[in-house]
Amino acid sequence: MGSERLWQTALVVEDAGGRRWLEFPDLARCRRCRQGRGCGAAQWSRLFGSRRAMRLPLPDASAVEPGTAVRVGLSTGALLGAAVRVYLLPLLVFVLLLFVGASLGLAEAGALVIGLVGAFAALWQARRSTLAGLEPRVETHPDAACGALESPAN
Repeated sequence: MGSERLWQTALVVEDAGGRRWLEFPDLARCRRCRQGRGCGAAQWSRLFGSRRAMRLPLPDASAVEPGTAVRVGLSTGALLGAAVRVYLLPLLVFVLLLFVGASLGLAEAGALVIGLVGAFAALWQARRSTLAGLEPRVETHPDAACGALESPAN
């Protein structure tokens, strides 16, 4: 399971500090992805829950020049682990803190606030550490560019 990869196209971009990133496009601009015939990018968008461009650090900054379209693969095991950390961990923290708040005799509202604060803290930490630890495989590929991107007005 962990050796299989899910692939998506990305563009290598460079920020003002000279650091290179893998930028994944907004799927609303890809006609093939909207029709379910795309490169698999819709899977990533659903996982990370964002319709705006997402960035991951480029593993080897010297290998790929900015502006290059690449193919990025993540192992299915890494994606499953990321989903557990980003979705399940905050939920478990929330429920645990609800029980702790109730056992301490807090009112329902107080226990709810403590649970929510803990869940958001767990979510923030999980997202921060998960994105940095995904270790994507980057390949230049002649078919890496989606080719079906539309202007945002369409």
